Amino acid sequence: MKNDKKIFLALTLIIMLLGVTTVVATSNDTTSSTDVVSDTPIASDVSTDTISTQKVVQPTTNEKIVDTRNKETKEDKNIKEDSITIDGVEYTNIVENQEINEDNFNNIVTSENIIINNCVFNYEGENGLINWEGTSLINNSLINSDIVCYGPIYIYNSQLYGMIYCEDTVYVDDDTTFGYNFAMNANSIQTNNTRLKEFLGIHDPIIIDGKEYYDIIENQTINEPVTYTKNVYINNSTYNNDNRYALQFDHYQKISVITNSVLNTYLLTLDGEIWIKNSTLSGGFLNYANVYIDDSVTLTENFYLDNDGNSFTNSEGKIYTNNSLLIQKLSEIGVKYYDMPIDGNTEINDVVISENMTILESGNVTISNSIINAKINNNGNITLFNCSLSNNVMNIAGVSWSTNINGFLVDNKGNLSLVDCYIENNTFNGSDVYAGAILNNKNAALSLNNTKFNNNDVGDVSKASLCLILNLGTISCWDNCEFVNNSLNSYNDLATIGYTPDEFTLNVTNSLFENNTVKVFEASNMSISGSVFNNNKYVFLEGGTPGGGEEPSGMAITAANLVVENCTFDANGIISKHQYAFLGGDGGAIKASNLVVNNSRFTNNIADTMTTWNSRSGSGAAISVTYGEIYNSIFENNTVSNPSTKSIPTIDSESYGLDTEGGLPGSGADIYSTGNIIIKNNTFTNSQASNAASSVYSYVISTSWEQNNITITDNIFTNCKSSSDTIVVEQSGLPTDILITNNTYANNTINDTLTLNIPEKIYTDQPTTITGTYQILNTSFYDADILEKTQFNIYINEELYQTVDTLEFTITPTTTDNLIITVQPSISSTRKSASITPVMLNFTLEPITATIGETTQLTTTITTSEETEVNTGRVYFKVNGKILRDSESGRILYADVTDGTATLDYTVPKTWNEDTTIEAVFAGNDELPQVTSNTVTPTITTPEAQETEFVVEDATATAGSEVTITVTTKNLDSGKVVLKVNGKTVKSTDGKLYAKVAGDSVVFTYTVPKTLKAGDYTIKAVYTSGATRLEADAKLTVG
Repeated sequence: MKNDKKIFLALTLIIMLLGVTTVVATSNDTTSSTDVVSDTPIASDVSTDTISTQKVVQPTTNEKIVDTRNKETKEDKNIKEDSITIDGVEYTNIVENQEINEDNFNNIVTSENIIINNCVFNYEGENGLINWEGTSLINNSLINSDIVCYGPIYIYNSQLYGMIYCEDTVYVDDDTTFGYNFAMNANSIQTNNTRLKEFLGIHDPIIIDGKEYYDIIENQTINEPVTYTKNVYINNSTYNNDNRYALQFDHYQKISVITNSVLNTYLLTLDGEIWIKNSTLSGGFLNYANVYIDDSVTLTENFYLDNDGNSFTNSEGKIYTNNSLLIQKLSEIGVKYYDMPIDGNTEINDVVISENMTILESGNVTISNSIINAKINNNGNITLFNCSLSNNVMNIAGVSWSTNINGFLVDNKGNLSLVDCYIENNTFNGSDVYAGAILNNKNAALSLNNTKFNNNDVGDVSKASLCLILNLGTISCWDNCEFVNNSLNSYNDLATIGYTPDEFTLNVTNSLFENNTVKVFEASNMSISGSVFNNNKYVFLEGGTPGGGEEPSGMAITAANLVVENCTFDANGIISKHQYAFLGGDGGAIKASNLVVNNSRFTNNIADTMTTWNSRSGSGAAISVTYGEIYNSIFENNTVSNPSTKSIPTIDSESYGLDTEGGLPGSGADIYSTGNIIIKNNTFTNSQASNAASSVYSYVISTSWEQNNITITDNIFTNCKSSSDTIVVEQSGLPTDILITNNTYANNTINDTLTLNIPEKIYTDQPTTITGTYQILNTSFYDADILEKTQFNIYINEELYQTVDTLEFTITPTTTDNLIITVQPSISSTRKSASITPVMLNFTLEPITATIGETTQLTTTITTSEETEVNTGRVYFKVNGKILRDSESGRILYADVTDGTATLDYTVPKTWNEDTTIEAVFAGNDELPQVTSNTVTPTITTPEAQETEFVVEDATATAGSEVTITVTTKNLDSGKVVLKVNGKTVKSTDGKLYAKVAGDSVVFTYTVPKTLKAGDYTIKAVYTSGATRLEADAKLTVG
């Protein structure tokens, strides 16, 4: 195998040199995958008279390294013929004073023990030395090439600037330095070189399950090829790489573990021991090592055994497995597999148990990861861990109905613990037998943890009662278990979980019970928390036989004393068409004598029955209880139904005899109680009852020896529906304390009346007030202040318009469309509606065209949606939000309405423009409301503007004389003119530096300086007015 491996490694050397487990000196990441090394490397006995200890000059840059010694040494190869023995190793190949560079690439390939002394390997990126088998020693040398060794290598007093790959141990002394391009991939390293240890990230091993691991790969995704050469523990990681041999394990006599991981890559196991558990393999696989793959490993369709050239078939590696798919694939290519190991007599792991097993009282057995297809008779201590007791067809034939008690899978008379186990897809057949899939006998103890009982069924049954767990002893732990899709048709209403002793309290935590067709629990004393009961139902769709009978009750739990904390009950219940049953049929989810519930959820539970012989049938879909306390829980979509009816008067006038027991079938969808009850801080939503009491029905009877009270406080009732009322309270006997307070109600069935007062005519865009009256008939069923807390929801065309505190509200229609006004008290589902057709006033301001300074006409028209003529009222106008008034008196300018029209003549001011907004207002009167028209932006026209002219005339003068200079300012109504001659400002006649424009021209008088020589000079005139600026030029000729 070793020779095969060497050939294989030679072909894949580049991959290994570039593997992610190497450490490169140019990287800032100091994480290393090398083994832990010794603090003190093995000492060298290299003598100074044999090998020179002169240090090679260390380069100071990353450029090509220059050898500062005599270059002639590379020509005198100086390969010694005599061998040297150091530390018991005879070195037969000694190379001294040599340089290997890109000009004379004469690298060394050997299988001997070799010494490299005082040499320079100066060819970056190439293999300067390959030693296939021997020991290598490098002393006083500069290594700027790669080195590959399959035996040990000793490095002293040298400089390392290349890659070192070693399948054995690398020994490095403290005098050795390293730098640019240095990397190391070794099976193990021994050094006291502090800097090297820090660079490689060398650390102490981590102990897991008694094994030392030098690498922990956890919660990582690795996409590059990688080779592990030491103990590595891989957990919850993913490898993604399509390259062949991308994931390699090559460690002599070492161990690695892969668990909870996904290998989307090619797996090559070259040496050592590799365990693969709870993982997924999706790629090629070639094995030369000892590999353990159990049945928890998934092989995808991309998994294959790489048998190219019979490489897998001829491998010396061994596969230990109980994985059926892997066994099949190995058989297809003729490769032997070995059974998974079993340790000791008391620990049984990873086996199929097909023969019955008996454990004596002194026995202490652990069965792990196994399949059990036989019966276990336990008299001692047994723990089943991650075992499957599934897919069995079992038969028990009894002799006498009353005496035979059996267990199909386990008959426990000692201590039985099930952890992470599966009891699934079993079929149990029985006759004349009282049995359970697991029988926990008297004085026996059972512990269930994270165990699943799913899809179990009853086949041929005759005079038999079959349970999944038949408990006659104690259950010390019941945590995180599942009971799903079990159908055990039992005789004499035995539950899925059988009877428990009176003195024993069954504690159940964090478990799931779903889709079972029989009652889940029947116990004397029980406490349950953190669990889910979903869709456990009894369904009987036949008519039944006259003469009576009993229907199941409490399909999730039936108990004498029960505590429920933080549980969910969804879609449990009874659906029966039995017409003659005289008992049962109540408590779709829970039926208890004494009950405490806290912080739990009851949804979609049902009690739907047909019998009229039973006064409690079809009641309490969530809970049917005698004495109870229910706190901080949610009740939603629970439903009860029964064809029986009963008139419910108010509590003040009702008194029942003892024989009735408050019977009211089809009532109390959420809670049906017949004794002392406290219901506090719960939420009740969408409850449905065919009879009265959509949510809570409570009946109490107080006598001289027992006082029963009713407390219903701090609850929320929403959308609970029935034939009459949401809460019904009935009493008989001595006076009872009834406290119903601080509850919140919304959209519930309440026996009440509602009226509305609607005005005769309503106009669009006009506020209209509507009033009404509201009364509750059975106020004694509810809070004393319920009317004070009632609000009224106002709907317009079925859309919520507003909510008011008193039955008085205002609407403002915007169209003449028919409106359905509906009023509903917030507490009740009662609704009162009225149909209204509003009248609209159409008031329009016509488009406006106006000329500045001229008179324009403002015209409006007004009509109604009833097409009646309007000849009353007057109109005023607003311009830019301000009312138009007379400019002299300040009075508002009105226009009278005649034949639906109002007109006002108005002179347009200069301030109007096309951004001006105008609207009209109809003032309103006793017949019609005030309305405002549309907004109009006028179209503005202005008189034609005259063209302006700004010029300055040339002038002629002699030195010392005065000359008049005229500036034409035609159609420039205002502004200033500045005049400059030869760059100097000429003052106006009033002595200012400018002249005001007051006509078509401005005249300046300029005195020509006597010193001014004959010639032409510039005249410049500048006009300014606000942001307007004009310029004109001329010339002054001096003669």
